Amino acid sequence: MLNVAIVGPGLVGSALIEQLVAHSRSPCFAALPIAVVGIINSKKMAVSSTPFAVGDLNEWKSKVLGGSAAAADLAQFADTVAALKGPTAVVDCTSSDTIAELYPLWLSKGLHVVTPNKKAFSGDISLFRKIQELTASPQGPSVYHEATVGAGLPVLSTLNDLVRTGDKIVKVEGIFSGTLSYLFNNFSIPGATQ
Repeated sequence: MLNVAIVGPGLVGSALIEQLVAHSRSPCFAALPIAVVGIINSKKMAVSSTPFAVGDLNEWKSKVLGGSAAAADLAQFADTVAALKGPTAVVDCTSSDTIAELYPLWLSKGLHVVTPNKKAFSGDISLFRKIQELTASPQGPSVYHEATVGAGLPVLSTLNDLVRTGDKIVKVEGIFSGTLSYLFNNFSIPGATQ
């Protein structure tokens, strides 16, 4: 069973919770059991040594982060989920620099990190290098992140897979935005801007 702890149950995090609830009811669950064991937002947090009940996840705002939830404390949250049995992934659904800066700490505790947050991979190079160092071992924790371009085409995982299998990336080129392509083409027509 993979334990999942969700940081930032806003729009993206809420959609993830819905997908995990649907997964728990699907035939695929037996082959890939996933348990939501923690949720934290900017004000409250809840962590459980056993998976939250599907019924509670359907109403996570009131039943999981309701009245009995503890005050949000990212350090305590990470320590608690790191102590759980089995592999645990922290899913950062925020776009926060502050949260991204915690990835090395989480990785050093053996937690995997999954995120659409680009801050750790597009900011300070020392943060990026620390994350790479902590995930270099095949036996260690992993980081899964993705960025999309244009019409939602994933590029990071594709490029990483190419490099990991021995390919050398010489150049990446293309039209990365259909909208920009349309604008450039229309404004490049003689007389279009008059």
